[in-house]
Amino acid sequence: MNSICVPRKPGEAIGGICKLTGDGLPDLTMNVEYNQIDALLKSTEEFKEGDVADSTTGLSPWPGSINELIFQLDTYHKVLDASGGAVPEFVNPKYVDGTKTKFKSPTRLECMMQDLPRLLVNKERVGFTSLYRAAVRQYSPVKNKSEDAAEKQKFGLDPACAGSGEMDVYRFNCDCLTAGGSGMTIADGTEVSFDGIALSEPPKAVLSPGFLLNVKTNVIGGSLGVGSTLVVDGDGVTLEDVHVEAGSCLEVYAAEGSKLELKGLRVQNDGWRIVGLTEKEREDMPEEVRIRGFKVLKRGSALLRV
Repeated sequence: MNSICVPRKPGEAIGGICKLTGDGLPDLTMNVEYNQIDALLKSTEEFKEGDVADSTTGLSPWPGSINELIFQLDTYHKVLDASGGAVPEFVNPKYVDGTKTKFKSPTRLECMMQDLPRLLVNKERVGFTSLYRAAVRQYSPVKNKSEDAAEKQKFGLDPACAGSGEMDVYRFNCDCLTAGGSGMTIADGTEVSFDGIALSEPPKAVLSPGFLLNVKTNVIGGSLGVGSTLVVDGDGVTLEDVHVEAGSCLEVYAAEGSKLELKGLRVQNDGWRIVGLTEKEREDMPEEVRIRGFKVLKRGSALLRV
């Protein structure tokens, strides 16, 4: 079994990969949930300070599990046969504050796929792979309401909210548009704030899955300027030397089976803007807009459809 991980910040709501040892018990390399890791560490002499940062890196010594798991199937099959699919259960209570006297939400029994090592009995190999967090987009959870996200950010933690998740989708798509160095040049993000949450807004790239699959061959040169927007929906779209100027918007839609090649195009218009919601809009907007804290104001666009 292999767990995909990212470097973890102390106090972050991500389980940590630890090697657990005990007298007369087999060693276990496994995930320890974030609500348990501090108490577990404090129960030891070596880590009695609890879930604190390493003095050299400023990060937790224990990699953060992002719940991307790789199992050897024949081992997994044997465990299922032996256990009938039953795995150890636990509770993960969510409290209103640090006094832990009032629940934020109903507490329930849970079980986790990452607890599989507790069911292994034949000295199977268990490890992890830690990815450089700043360069990958695999871990960008959307699980906090705005108030909680703003509070977490005050303590140096990721907000993990709708707004930050949306920005990371744009950022991931921008990464893909670079096509490993042969594609687009992407402008830096712009610092913005909504609902008290500081975000970096990259160029807003929205790309269909079919286009993404061929991005290394379908994107040649070009650029996205600061605050620009690019929407591509279509497997057969090719962008060569296409430049979307700062603050401008280009929308490209190609029907299934059609081909559209854009070459030497430079787009400049009033574009799309992300703006905060007014108090009145918070009352009227659907929930999927309210939880972001902002809306998209479409002022101008170059639209191509085939």
